[in-house]
Amino acid sequence: MSKWPFRRFLLSRVGNLYARMILGVPQCDLTGGLKCWRRKVLESIDLDAVVAEHYAFQIEMSWRGWKHGFSIYEVPITFVERAQGVSKMSGRVVGEALVLPWKLRLQQRAETLHKV
Repeated sequence: MSKWPFRRFLLSRVGNLYARMILGVPQCDLTGGLKCWRRKVLESIDLDAVVAEHYAFQIEMSWRGWKHGFSIYEVPITFVERAQGVSKMSGRVVGEALVLPWKLRLQQRAETLHKV
């Protein structure tokens, strides 16, 4: 377990669970700070269609890669509280992370309906 304050730890866990439940992505940590992408995955994603502006960008990119049939492998890392600087987390950032999974799910549903 990290040395994060309990509130931050809880926000991370609940946020990831929330996004996973809505999107169906099997990845445990959609908001983790370290991502490595194969070129093939990035070339398959329409990067101009990515709408997230903040931390939710990580959720969206993981979902888009998974939706294209790519596997997601996780390597656990432990984050510690920053020694300098301040968090960029704000109400706007949290709001985007709450709304984005629903936008993506509805977008996927609309695409599925248009194929029928």
